Amino acid sequence: MKFSQLTILLFRTVPALVPAYFFISFNSAAASPFEPYETNESTALHPKLFFQANKVEELRRKAQSTHSEIWQPIIDYVTWRFGDSAPPAGAPDEGQSAYRNYANRLLPFAFCAAMTGLDSLKNFAKSYLLRLASWQQWGNNGYRDLALAHMLLANSLAYDWLYNELNESERQLVRSSLTARAEQMYEASAGARQKDWGNWWRKSYVQNHHWINNSALGLAGLTLLGEDSRAQKWIDQAVDQMKRVQFLLDGVGDGSWHEGMHYQSYGLTLSLPFLRCLKDIQQIDLLPATYLQNYVDWRIYNDLPGSTSPLFSHGDYERDWGNAYPPQNILRFIAAEFKDGSAEWMTQQIIAKDGRYANQWRAPWYVFEFLYYDPQIAAMPPNDKKLEREFPDFSGIIWRTGWHEEAMVFGLKCGGYAGRFAIQSFISGTWPWQQPYSESGGQLNIGHDHDDTNTFYLFNRGNWLAGESESNGGYATSLHNSILIDGQGQYRPGSNWKEPAAFVESAGMLQKHFTSVNFNFVATDATARYKNTAGITGVNREVLFVKPGYFLIFDRLTAETNHQYTWITHFEKNVSVEDNWIRGGGENGQALAVGVLRPRDFSITTGDDGKPFVRISSAQPIRNESFVTFLQPLGENNWLSRPAISLMAETENARLFKVINNLGPSFVDEVIMEKRNAGIKPVAHYQTDTHLAIVRRDGSGNLSKLLFYNGSYLKDDSRQLELIASERNSVFIDVDYAQKTVYIHGAGNGQIRIYGADLNAVYANDSPIPFRKAGPFLIINADKVAPAVPTGVQIEVQ
Repeated sequence: MKFSQLTILLFRTVPALVPAYFFISFNSAAASPFEPYETNESTALHPKLFFQANKVEELRRKAQSTHSEIWQPIIDYVTWRFGDSAPPAGAPDEGQSAYRNYANRLLPFAFCAAMTGLDSLKNFAKSYLLRLASWQQWGNNGYRDLALAHMLLANSLAYDWLYNELNESERQLVRSSLTARAEQMYEASAGARQKDWGNWWRKSYVQNHHWINNSALGLAGLTLLGEDSRAQKWIDQAVDQMKRVQFLLDGVGDGSWHEGMHYQSYGLTLSLPFLRCLKDIQQIDLLPATYLQNYVDWRIYNDLPGSTSPLFSHGDYERDWGNAYPPQNILRFIAAEFKDGSAEWMTQQIIAKDGRYANQWRAPWYVFEFLYYDPQIAAMPPNDKKLEREFPDFSGIIWRTGWHEEAMVFGLKCGGYAGRFAIQSFISGTWPWQQPYSESGGQLNIGHDHDDTNTFYLFNRGNWLAGESESNGGYATSLHNSILIDGQGQYRPGSNWKEPAAFVESAGMLQKHFTSVNFNFVATDATARYKNTAGITGVNREVLFVKPGYFLIFDRLTAETNHQYTWITHFEKNVSVEDNWIRGGGENGQALAVGVLRPRDFSITTGDDGKPFVRISSAQPIRNESFVTFLQPLGENNWLSRPAISLMAETENARLFKVINNLGPSFVDEVIMEKRNAGIKPVAHYQTDTHLAIVRRDGSGNLSKLLFYNGSYLKDDSRQLELIASERNSVFIDVDYAQKTVYIHGAGNGQIRIYGADLNAVYANDSPIPFRKAGPFLIINADKVAPAVPTGVQIEVQ
């Protein structure tokens, strides 16, 4: 039930649940929930998790002031489900989801009982707690996994918050249940793997089960300090395991997570309560600070205008899960802990788009959001952030055209399994891993990872244009936007996750990327991801974004023998084919035009595997193949005004493409793409050794923009015009003739000569640098040796 629908219901049907003091105005300012923790005289004193008894009145004031927007759906849920959601008398004979749900529901009941002090609520929450304590098992078939973890977490918090409402016999019942189940989880975490326990997770440090189960054990230990002599042992085991998680997460560093967004939210949501309370009570800080602070940008750059879905829908993910384990509790923890206004801004964006829901899927986690929230942290919008972000451990990149509602967002995922740091440390066997894994039980669990290297994503003006066929368990490469070889997808090591050899040379790589005012470029290598297909020597994808309008995707595929290659992308609504054009329909009148420039001979098939897709295949098996595709978002009504694209010329060394814009300002782009590095050679009316170049002329034929990447020379023979000469090869040059500015990215100090008498500013790696003029040329690094004129090339200028 949505929060807004419940407000009236709350007051009409169960007014007794809302005490009068909740409507009194308080003038005192609310304090941050992250104040120094007051040490109890006895560790057995309750409550002590998140708050102590002398803080309850302050929390009540917050509920009616700064925190009311969070509090309302919690109390709405409790009001709605009060009295009709009691657990059964005996443990259910159901799967672990049933146990998780019964445990999760206890959290808002116990919290609201402590907050309101109402006898009716306290009695119901107590009865609920006592009923769970009487069950003979806290997991399906006695498994010691997530069901047990949820039960431990919820029962620990409820016992702590309701302690003073329980009589001694009731305390003893709950305590006995908690201690027995905590010891079970301890044995599962610290002991050997037992089939009947289902504790495969005990050395699986980069899998969410490991974090959640150990964090629940630690929270139970903190709860029972001073009441059971084993409590510190349980805490120590949890600390030992979560130190490993802290190390690995900070090694990941960039805030990403290989299992997918939902499993990342799940793992962090259920781990942070222990980490927070451990820091409060025992002053042990296991927060992965680097990771958490970069998590904010991970969420911000993945944020899609008008959508609750992230851009990267990698791994096990389904859109109808929504904001499961809502990430605003994580972001508000980070905002308070690190005084991070960006985290607060991202939180507010999620809430504005997703709203509030008073149901069992959201209310339990709003409790933690309430306890973490610091209203003193002002939201800081990302206006000053760059519009591109690399996530190096994830091996992915995101480009945006802005932070506004009409923004275009593009992403490319280049990595393989588990992220770079985890897979490298697992293969090498460095701490926290311990080889041989057949003896230690260590495993690199990739059960939620998909075979999706080099998948691209495109979202524009509030609509998906190129997503993937998202699903839980949809591993196959065919469900993503990548390449098939002989109908087969990328390498997958099966379920033998204990063998480092299974992961050696299995990752994709983000090789290079550049971002400038008018162009973005990224180059990747996914060759190792196809090690399951014999004789593959190269699978390389390069993407050029010609701002703000279109993309060119270049795929180079090489092998020792002939293969059938297939290029795949998915669309949101429908797909149709017109000659060498594919129209991918989106929502709200949006479409993606996909033009096929290469292969020369190809076939197109369409279908639906959960999403409409197109597959472009080489006409027959061939040893080496290239796919060159043109992508432009446009409105369905503008389909007939799509650009005219063509291959102008092709040599053994390079190709020359032409793009004529028919929508908006008139321009012609001539695009040079290298096939092989053979020095300065002609292609049509150009002489060049560039890897990639674009020469744009406006409707009057004047130079408008120029892109030059990884070469030393570019000349237009049709105009006898030398455009660029450079003493270094690894340079990325963006010349904006309209703005009279040059942008350079890359390293090196050789002299560069650029045509343009009116050019008057140069930026190198975003910083202004000096230059001089020489006739119609602009000279950079003029004190260096001038680049030589290639033999046989005559230089004239207009």
